[in-house]
Amino acid sequence: QWSIELYSKFYFSGQGRFLPYLGAGIGYKNLYIAYSHSTPIYNPYNPYNNIIGNNINDNGLKGRSVFASVSVGTAFYFSSQFGLNAQFKYSKALSSTIDNPDVSYAYSSPAVYGSELSQMAKDIASTGQQSLYIGAIVKF
Repeated sequence: QWSIELYSKFYFSGQGRFLPYLGAGIGYKNLYIAYSHSTPIYNPYNPYNNIIGNNINDNGLKGRSVFASVSVGTAFYFSSQFGLNAQFKYSKALSSTIDNPDVSYAYSSPAVYGSELSQMAKDIASTGQQSLYIGAIVKF
């Protein structure tokens, strides 16, 4: 999963050691979900050691979304060149697209795994995300 975002910060005051701000942004998120499921293959002719192998299902799903974010934070300067930044950000998808599942299978139904993957991707793409950022400020 990766994303790119354009955002802006609106400071309440332009000077001082303590600079609180609000921010807003818009971005694009790309995601890929890989899912692997192993099912035992049974030998009906041997009741004591009847597992003869595994059927492995490798599935994948791609999606993308456009999201908006809002943030609140502050910059606190210890000196004129060094400080600390703390920010809380909330992001939410505005729209999302999920591709058809890429399902490979041998003895299991692709509809079962495909529907599971599609639902997982829809949940992830539409879920809000909360982030807390803390970083150093160094002015040169």
